[in-house]
Amino acid sequence: MLDLAVDDNGRGLGDAAPDLSGLARHRARAEARGGSLALEPGDEGARLHLVLPFDLQE
Repeated sequence: MLDLAVDDNGRGLGDAAPDLSGLARHRARAEARGGSLALEPGDEGARLHLVLPFDLQE
């Protein structure tokens, strides 16, 4: 499993998370593969969190 978090130390998301169509497309692609993608408040700014399952066995 890949579990990746990217933190931004900027202004963050503000009061409400923006409706970003590009992010929605990427979230749908992650979910279609059994994963998830979330944009959420972080400790000092915003956090993009991606989880994707994968199998190294072939």
